[in-house]
Amino acid sequence: MKSYEEIKEEEFEFTKDYSDKKLNRYIKLCEFLIKYIMSELFFWIISLIPMALVWSVFILLGLFELDMLTVFLFTFGHLFYWYFYGKKDANKIIDESCPEFELRLRALEEIRKERNL
Repeated sequence: MKSYEEIKEEEFEFTKDYSDKKLNRYIKLCEFLIKYIMSELFFWIISLIPMALVWSVFILLGLFELDMLTVFLFTFGHLFYWYFYGKKDANKIIDESCPEFELRLRALEEIRKERNL
C-alpha cells in the first residue's frame, strides 16, 4: 500500500490542471466509489451475473424449464455460493482497497483546501 505522501503527490499531479468545479466532481466520484462500489451489495450483484449466465445456459439447453422451482434453485444456489465463498472474497477485496481509497479521498480534500487558500 502506498503512503499518504505518495498518494497526495500522485493526486496533485493528476489534478493540477483541474478547475475547482472539476476537482469537486472528481472528489464526489471518489466518495461514490468508496460508499457504493466498495460494498458487499455491489459484489453480491456482480457475482449474480455469472450465476445467471450459467442457469441461462441450462434453461436454453432444455435441462430446466423457467418456472418458480428453477428461480428458487437459482436463488438458493447463489445464496449458498455467496455464504460459503463470495462473501469472504468480497471482504478481502474491500479490506485491501478501502484504506487506500480513504487516503486518496483525504489527500484530495487537503488539495482542495490548499487551492482555496
